[in-house]
Amino acid sequence: MPNDFYSNVNGKQLTLVAINETPTANASFPGAKCLLCTGAAKLTNISLSKHAKTLSTSSLDDLSERIAIGLERKSLNAQHIPEKNDFKELKVFPVFSAQEKFAKKDFRPLKEKLGADRLVLLTILGVGVRKPYVDYIPTGEPVAFLHLNVKMVNLQNNELIVNTVVYSAVPADGEWKEPPFYPGLTTAFHQAISDAEYKIGEVLRIEL
Repeated sequence: MPNDFYSNVNGKQLTLVAINETPTANASFPGAKCLLCTGAAKLTNISLSKHAKTLSTSSLDDLSERIAIGLERKSLNAQHIPEKNDFKELKVFPVFSAQEKFAKKDFRPLKEKLGADRLVLLTILGVGVRKPYVDYIPTGEPVAFLHLNVKMVNLQNNELIVNTVVYSAVPADGEWKEPPFYPGLTTAFHQAISDAEYKIGEVLRIEL
């Protein structure tokens, strides 16, 4: 975000904050590339995979609302959209170029539809636990993670004011092999969410 954004922006214009549906937390095994490798990794980590699916992402439920409040503290007219939405129905921006600062989707129709001037959109790309592999062989201990994209789009011209990937990964503090509840990894999971929220605040220059 530009350093002078809040000092130059028209605070009376409406900024909406939206977030997509949070995927269920799960365990993944990056590096186990072939089908047999993936199957072997899953078979070896059945208990870990079951536990990953029990990890709660409920602390993200009010994230869009908290971001809107943070923007309001910066003297912006901001509201959150209660419904989860990733705006998949939008078409591709006709003059999109990866070299230009414009969104790939054409968000401009939302200006009239939502009566807004800017949209902050959080897209959660993945959440849960990752354990690295090379083919059949684990190469490290699992980490809890949250991976998301933060966009702020000018709905007048589809320009990206912010477009940042936030990735937070936290290992267990001490021994992680403590099934079935994995307390170390569970604590790391909540820390990963907290760290990601802090990074979002840094990106948008707000307090969460």
